[in-house]
Amino acid sequence: MAGPNYLTAPLKSITREMIVEISRRLIRYGALRDVTYVGLGSLEFVDHRMAYERLGIERLISIEAEHSLERLEFNRPYSQIEILPGTTNTRLPEIEELRTSRCVVWLDYTTRIRQQEQRDISYLANVLRPGSALFVCANRHASEADFARVQEEQGDYFDSGLRKIDYLGPNFADRQVHVADSIVRRRVSARADQVSATSVLDVRYADSAKMQLLGWIFAPTGEDAVAECRLEELDFTSPARSGEPLDLAWPTLTAPEWAALSRQMPADATTLVPPHKWVDRVHIERFIGVHRWGRPAAANA
Repeated sequence: MAGPNYLTAPLKSITREMIVEISRRLIRYGALRDVTYVGLGSLEFVDHRMAYERLGIERLISIEAEHSLERLEFNRPYSQIEILPGTTNTRLPEIEELRTSRCVVWLDYTTRIRQQEQRDISYLANVLRPGSALFVCANRHASEADFARVQEEQGDYFDSGLRKIDYLGPNFADRQVHVADSIVRRRVSARADQVSATSVLDVRYADSAKMQLLGWIFAPTGEDAVAECRLEELDFTSPARSGEPLDLAWPTLTAPEWAALSRQMPADATTLVPPHKWVDRVHIERFIGVHRWGRPAAANA
């Protein structure tokens, strides 16, 4: 499978910018060049480029289960990227830096958070040092035909006391947040060292698939990571939104329509004037939600 094409995934591109903005706040805990970035680079290493070029992180590790090592080595943009062939379940426990240094970890899954993904999250919540961040991207789609499989995937975190509808459609994203956050909080509370974890992201979007991005910052126990990292200044974070998820959707607009709306910004949905009668109000609202991140190369998604 080829790597992601961000020209046709503008919302994915926006969530990457959000990860950059939050990770930059980790400078509160020390220089970013001392941080290790661990991610799933695939063939294009887009996120490793981001970590190095935007954050100045020099220690870069990529876990990859699908492609040959020779092909990965040919495609890696920087020689300092260490490529670890294999699965996250087997490779994460082998990375010493996760236990000994501050890290930014992005587990960019394409699946739902199944039991194997739960094991990854549990391990990282048990070892990540204060001043680290964990981001998890997962599929948030579950149809009625998926229900039996979802029961199996969620394992001990499946709540038989809930209604079936709570695990289907848009409700499934809420259950997945609950599972991931419960894992993080349970593991952190059981640690012998003084570490706390704060939920910082719950972003829901759909380019070609329905996805959600979750995130946590790890800090010393008793320290308010929201205040120390000034997370409420970032209006897309969970603290700034009082825990409410952020739903992103891409507007259907031509380049001239986008430009006409941009000239009126800043504005809100009540004051922004559509360029003509064919632009629906829903696309005006979507435009307001994404325009400040810059217009990706793809006109529409």
